[in-house]
This record gives sequence, structure tokens and C-alpha cells, in this order.
Amino acid sequence: VLETYRGEGLGARLMDAVEAAAERQGFEALVLHAQTAVEGFYARRGYRRVGEEFEEAGIRHVEMVRSV
Repeated sequence: VLETYRGEGLGARLMDAVEAAAERQGFEALVLHAQTAVEGFYARRGYRRVGEEFEEAGIRHVEMVRSV
């Protein structure tokens, strides 16, 4: 979410839609690459960190997974 729109719940609404679609389609888990700065956002949504930090597009990330 662009910085000027953060804090308006757009990220949560987007994730709600993604997670609902995954559930409807019968996925067992969701996997994402989270920027370390927003790891807490995903952790509060039930994602857990898998493995060590890595660099992607010049930004530190962690892989996270959540059962659907």
C-alpha cells in the first residue's frame, strides 16, 4: 500500500479478499514474502515466519505461511 494510503485499512481489506479467494478455491496454505518492516502486520493475520531473512528487490524480506 502506498505510504499516503497507509492506516486506512486497505492492506487488511486486500488480504481479506486474497484469503477468502484462497479458501473458496480450496488452497491449504498461503505463502508470501513479507518485507521485514511489515512482518508484524502478517503475523497478526496468522502468518508465521519460515526461515531466515533474505534480500528481494533490494529490501529485506522473510517468507511467511498461513494455513487456510
